[in-house]
Amino acid sequence: MYTLLVRRNHGKPFISNDAVLASPDPDLTSKDARKRLSASALKLFFNIVDVWKIRDEDARMLLGGVTNGPYYEMKKKPEVRLLDTDRLQRVSYLVGIFQGAQYSSRARAC
Repeated sequence: MYTLLVRRNHGKPFISNDAVLASPDPDLTSKDARKRLSASALKLFFNIVDVWKIRDEDARMLLGGVTNGPYYEMKKKPEVRLLDTDRLQRVSYLVGIFQGAQYSSRARAC
């Protein structure tokens, strides 16, 4: 398996057609890997939430039922939060769905 690297557009992460595949997936059970990925994953998650206009209540459920306090802390300061393996995987799945939806909508436009 490979990790999708995300390009930046005006400082916000997004997935482009020319997104690059990186080396094999990191070990999400490793605290170092989770530290390295958590902030980027949360920023990307909240950008997808904005693009799809997902309500906060639904976004909290997508992250596995996060309560209000931690959710708004993640939203305000994503660089401070260390995600567990489950939440990183949830964000990864959402990114895959987002990428598939982008690809599908571009394919229909052609």
